[in-house]
Amino acid sequence: MSKIEMKSFNVDPDPKKEPESTEDDLSKTQKLEKALAMFDENESQEEEPIDANPDVELEEEEVYSDAEEYDDYDDYYDGYEDNYVRFRRERTTGEKIWLGIRICFLIVLLLAAVGLAFLTVNQFKPAQKEELKLSGDGLQSPQIDTELTFLSWDIGYGTKGTKAAESEVIANLDGVLSTINEVGPNVLMLQDVDRNSSRSKHVDEYAYLQEATEGCQSSFAYNFQTQYVPGSGRVESGIATISTFTGESAERIAMPSSYKWPMSLFHEKRCISITRIPIEDSARELVLINVHLEDYQDGDSKETQLNRLARILEDEVTSGNFVIAGGNFNATFSNVDETKYPIAAEQWDPGTWYEEDFGYGFQLLMDDTNPTMRSAETIEDSDEYQYYMVDGYIISGNITVQSLETVDTGFQYSNHNPVVLKCILEA
Repeated sequence: MSKIEMKSFNVDPDPKKEPESTEDDLSKTQKLEKALAMFDENESQEEEPIDANPDVELEEEEVYSDAEEYDDYDDYYDGYEDNYVRFRRERTTGEKIWLGIRICFLIVLLLAAVGLAFLTVNQFKPAQKEELKLSGDGLQSPQIDTELTFLSWDIGYGTKGTKAAESEVIANLDGVLSTINEVGPNVLMLQDVDRNSSRSKHVDEYAYLQEATEGCQSSFAYNFQTQYVPGSGRVESGIATISTFTGESAERIAMPSSYKWPMSLFHEKRCISITRIPIEDSARELVLINVHLEDYQDGDSKETQLNRLARILEDEVTSGNFVIAGGNFNATFSNVDETKYPIAAEQWDPGTWYEEDFGYGFQLLMDDTNPTMRSAETIEDSDEYQYYMVDGYIISGNITVQSLETVDTGFQYSNHNPVVLKCILEA
């Protein structure tokens, strides 16, 4: 007899509970829904980023797309939708120093740009010709066939061409005035006269000289006005003509320059001043030209200034006038014995001017008995100064020279010596 085998069943005590479905019992739709639910569950879990450098301290994180390179960030791909996790890390000491250097450089660059803009807006822009104010009245008129005395002197800012305390500036100006009184000239042609400059402690040297020369007529032409020059600060300076004669007019004539922006902001606007003085019992004029020309030969400034001056002198002689140009030419005339004051290696060379450059019988006058200029500082690795011949006169052929002297002051009051000319205007 065969036995009947019975299958065992697990009876759920809760009759309401539906039996679990097996994989085979699921429809295609149910399978899809289950897969989506599992994906959503995985998506909601946060995945910890892999720290490639566990020694780096992480301050904050940010998820972003299309990652870019940053100097102070580490980037990690988080595995989803091309997103990256960006970690800000603490900079190293070297990086902090380099960042500080860059910030300082940018600040300096910004300040320099602002400074250049300020100097450019406020730069001295003289016209080609400007009328000058004649202050005071002279007590005399020049006469033909009468000896006249002229004194030309670059007074070196009252500081001997460097910087000085206010007491030193005043002492130097008093020394200049003492020398002038000993000579007793009819005409003064002065260069490097400061008015409101940091290097001369803002002493108005022109006003100081005016007050000490009563009974004279004077004019002043600026050739330097700037708020700042490296190493000198604020500079206001120019050339002054002071005379016992009464002039009819005075004007400033700009000289050409090869300096371009921004270098033009820190260099002198070279000029000459022309004072016209009527001559007693004559239709002709005594034309005084105060000169302070270019010192360095960069570009063609010196040559073009020489040519401009030569044309001005020629025009005045053609008009029949008596012409005396005096001052600091920053050049040596060809009739000077240059072997007396040889130029040492690496020292400034002023160059040479020749009489044939002027023609029309002009006389180029320098007295090389004493040097007219001494360097502001001693030659490097030496206790000696460099000496030059750069101050003198150019006069028309209708004037007779009585004497010419470079006065030896021992450079006590300036880095230049005064040059005294005595002459007669020929009928």
